[in-house]
Amino acid sequence: MVKKPEVEFSFAKRLGSCSKQSREKGFEQIKEFFIENGSETTLIDMMKFWKALWFCFWMTDKVPVQQAVAFEMGKLIHHLPTTVAPFYVQAFYETVAREWFKIDIFRLDKYMSLIRRVQREVFRYQLQRYRELINEEEGEEQQQEQVDKTKIDFTKISLLKEMHDVMCQIPLSQRIDVSDGVRRHVLDIYVDEIRGIIRDRSKTQNVKPDELDGKFVVFLLRPVFNLMAETTNPQLFSRAKSEVFDKIFSKDGIVPKTNKIRNPNALIPIDWVMLNSLLEEFALSSNTTQKLRKQIYSISTLVDQRVKLIQKYSNQTEQNDNNEDNQDDDDEDD
Repeated sequence: MVKKPEVEFSFAKRLGSCSKQSREKGFEQIKEFFIENGSETTLIDMMKFWKALWFCFWMTDKVPVQQAVAFEMGKLIHHLPTTVAPFYVQAFYETVAREWFKIDIFRLDKYMSLIRRVQREVFRYQLQRYRELINEEEGEEQQQEQVDKTKIDFTKISLLKEMHDVMCQIPLSQRIDVSDGVRRHVLDIYVDEIRGIIRDRSKTQNVKPDELDGKFVVFLLRPVFNLMAETTNPQLFSRAKSEVFDKIFSKDGIVPKTNKIRNPNALIPIDWVMLNSLLEEFALSSNTTQKLRKQIYSISTLVDQRVKLIQKYSNQTEQNDNNEDNQDDDDEDD
């Protein structure tokens, strides 16, 4: 690619500016660059860009500026070709792993905020591409047998598989060069950011979370399962359970400390049957120790109970609907 060094230095100066107009010009310059040269971008190229972006962020001092820059950095993924987007995620987390130990206490909060913003946009990007793929398949099969959308194999969708692998190989991996602080922070924000992108989609498109969203959420949880199954750190396992699974159980519309359901999947959609199958898959993995296997099975038992509760709720709802229909018919006869 031509004039790459000049582009890097040019946008680096603009993004570090306190002037909103200057920062906007810097991000527009990056977007134009990727539009013109995106398909030729390699992982090494993206590593260079993220190194420049990282130190630009290092120089942002005022909180409003930090938030604005982090927001724009996260949104850059939406301007990349699908073949390059996984490089964006991989380069970001490789940069985090390399630079995390150099962050002083005064800058720690803003870099944690940057991880949160980037991870949310990565989730949003995956959801958008997944929905586009479903719509494309529906269009192709309109004149043929209807596509069974409930049996999508996410691991065979290359873009989602590559981003899933990045999460397993860097922030939620056992690599010794990745700080436990990074792992813990990613676990802390995981469910909240998934919930955020589902909520945003519901508001902007005026749609309710559906079965496809529930299956997609479970797929996004796979890297967490992988970490829980392979970690040798019991504190990390406990952190994953408390910050991911306990949050899911508290946000799925079931009244705490009771078995009464006010609305399953009220706040975050979950396909509990798929979740239980995935837990069993990781429990039976040869990489899972006996101690961790028992703990995963204990979570699986809770999920199985939740499945039965939701089935009971669905049956009750269906019965109530039928009763209402029968009542309406009786009224019409009268």
